[in-house]
Amino acid sequence: MPILFAASKLIYPELLEILNARGKVTLLEENPCLPRPESTHADMQTCPCGKDKVFVKGGISEQSVIDFEEAGRMTVVSRVIGKETYPECCSHNILLCGNYYFHNLKHTDPDLQDYLDSKGYIGIDVRQGYSGCSALYVDDLDLIITADEGIRKASSKHSFNCFFIEKPPSILLPGYDSGFIGGCLGYSKTEKTLYANGCLSEALPELYIFLREAGINVVEVKDRPLFDIGGIKCIVYNQ
Repeated sequence: MPILFAASKLIYPELLEILNARGKVTLLEENPCLPRPESTHADMQTCPCGKDKVFVKGGISEQSVIDFEEAGRMTVVSRVIGKETYPECCSHNILLCGNYYFHNLKHTDPDLQDYLDSKGYIGIDVRQGYSGCSALYVDDLDLIITADEGIRKASSKHSFNCFFIEKPPSILLPGYDSGFIGGCLGYSKTEKTLYANGCLSEALPELYIFLREAGINVVEVKDRPLFDIGGIKCIVYNQ
């Protein structure tokens, strides 16, 4: 099935070339409602839900909205207008895992939260506002990859498999001391493939080997450090 990849315009060009060969890419521009270091991040601007909707932050580029609509997704724009700071800026940065979602629920976008609750999703409250970029969910393994202790503890209470990174590597994110592991990755269930914006096998060899042995394809950018770009959203087109 055709795939729409949503990613920051700061993605490594080597990975962008691969994604363009496998589907269509919508590159996210700076969003004036977000802090500058993460203003192009997909996990700050978008939250695809189910097979019908994408919830997006106000200020997202018109072209990305068009791309989502062409993929058959109704785009629901946040009612919040204007510059936001942490943690309010993290309203769409949730971690969706099967029928659960992890987030600091005090700061979840109300329309997004209402939709998830109406569809039977169970909200798990954690302190981390950046839940979506602090972790990645690998559907096929029912696995959460994270270095966040709060998400690890919460996931264990709900029987998720968890690959916990005790000593996270240095992750590039200009403007901050370090980025998050989830912000470097994207998972395509359709392709059973994990995409890494950087060299995962060098930065986290144990994780790389674990995924490969579990039957997950890993596409990475050799000789590049892991770079947090807000993750990569993999959206299957509605036919």
